[in-house]
Amino acid sequence: MLSLLVAAIVAVSESVPQSAPFHTDRSPSGAILSEHFWLEDVPRRLIGRQQIWLRSADGQGQPTLLFEHQRIAEILFSPDERWIAINDAPVSDLADVRLFRRVDALKYQEADNIQPGRTCVALLDRINKRALSPVLDHTYIGTVRWSSDSRALLLVVRGHNANDVVVSDWLCVFNLETRQGSTDLSPMNRGTVYDRRKP
Repeated sequence: MLSLLVAAIVAVSESVPQSAPFHTDRSPSGAILSEHFWLEDVPRRLIGRQQIWLRSADGQGQPTLLFEHQRIAEILFSPDERWIAINDAPVSDLADVRLFRRVDALKYQEADNIQPGRTCVALLDRINKRALSPVLDHTYIGTVRWSSDSRALLLVVRGHNANDVVVSDWLCVFNLETRQGSTDLSPMNRGTVYDRRKP
């Protein structure tokens, strides 16, 4: 009996909201729509339960729930659509990047073991030679864009504390294959120039 009740609760929580989405993004190919829904009346401060659903643009297949959150979340598909980066800001003093890997047509699963934000902050600490992350009481990490070959993400790190430490737009490239961070921006320029002129 308990298992049936749990199954019913899961089914209800994972049914597509009946209201219209307040925001819709398209994947690079245009084949996938990501629709953002409020699950309650729009609160005054725009903080409350929200969901992001993935739907086929041609109407084929069942929509799938990608992510539920309470505050601000921005979605960025990789160019090959195998990955989704979510810039998640659950509270006012924290934002981080969450990665989701495609496992089926409209099904993406969070890759908990890949942490680009933590990797880039660790690199910042090493480069600065004095650890910054332990003294920051506000830390904001976000994906700026994907590389054209979908193998790397450009992240920006911002942060500050109440006194004397500020991190302003520090850039880091996270390589998905090596899972390492770098300040070398060359991966972001791969495949960005196409010159058809003859020699």
